[in-house]
Amino acid sequence: MIKKRIIIYFSVVLLVVLAMVFHFYVVYPFAYKNEIERESQAYGLDKTLVASMICAESRFNKNAQSNRGACGLMQIMPSTAEWIAGELNMTDYDLFDANTNIKFGCYYLKYLFEKYHNEDYVICCYNAGESVVQSWAPVNEFSVNSIKYDETKNYLKKIKQLKKHYFSRF
Repeated sequence: MIKKRIIIYFSVVLLVVLAMVFHFYVVYPFAYKNEIERESQAYGLDKTLVASMICAESRFNKNAQSNRGACGLMQIMPSTAEWIAGELNMTDYDLFDANTNIKFGCYYLKYLFEKYHNEDYVICCYNAGESVVQSWAPVNEFSVNSIKYDETKNYLKKIKQLKKHYFSRF
C-alpha cells in the first residue's frame, strides 16, 4: 500500500514538473539564439532584451506581419528598414530573413540607446515611435507615468517581465 502511494506521488510530481516545463517553453518560446547573441554583441546590446523584444513582437515567428505593415521577428516597419539598409550600405535585404531582421532590429535599438541612454525610453520608442514618445516627455523628464498609450505601458511591462525569463535561457 505504501509503495503504491509513493509511486502515485512521484508520478504526479513528475507530471506536474513536465507540465511546468512544457508550459514554460510554450509561453516563452526561444529560437535564433546564435543570431541574437551575435547581433547583440555586435551592437553592444543586452541579449535578453533582444530576445524579449522578439518574443513580444512576433513570438519568434520570422514570417510575422502586423496589420500596420511591420515585418519579421522584430516587427520592423519597411520605412525604418529602408533607412537602416542605407545606414548599413545594403541595397538588397529581406525583412523575413531572421539574420537580416535581427541585425536591423539590433541596429535600430543601438541607434535609440545612443540617442536616449534610457532603456525604458528606448523600449517605448521602439513600440510607439520616437516622435510619439518625445511628445509625451523629453528623456530627462520621462517616467512610466509619462506614457500616454496603454499599449505602450503594457509593452514596457511585458518586456521587463520577459527579460527575467530569457535571462535563464542564455
